[in-house]
Amino acid sequence: MGSFRQILPNYSYLEYEQWEGRWEIIRGIAISMSPMPSPKHQRVSAALSELFRKELRKINCQNCKVYQPIDYKVDDTTVIQPDLLVVCKPIEGHYLTFAPELVVRNTFTIYST
Repeated sequence: MGSFRQILPNYSYLEYEQWEGRWEIIRGIAISMSPMPSPKHQRVSAALSELFRKELRKINCQNCKVYQPIDYKVDDTTVIQPDLLVVCKPIEGHYLTFAPELVVRNTFTIYST
């Protein structure tokens, strides 16, 4: 009996940079992101951002910064946009290229009837 395998397109960061809309690529596979986050999602993200900033000020951490969605380029075929990141080293360029200290990815879904 024969077998088959499906070949998916394999994208890189150079292609990703040209796309419109909200996308991530994971191991070369394009992932369409949902439209802008809901108001509840934005409130939770803002509250967490402020909480993290306050804690970093409290411990007098001059180097650590809180970022809301930015491109985190893991490698040439994986680019993600976590909801929040805490980074304690300078970011050179337009995207993050090293592991952050903290990643927050909110994946809750709101259902209504």
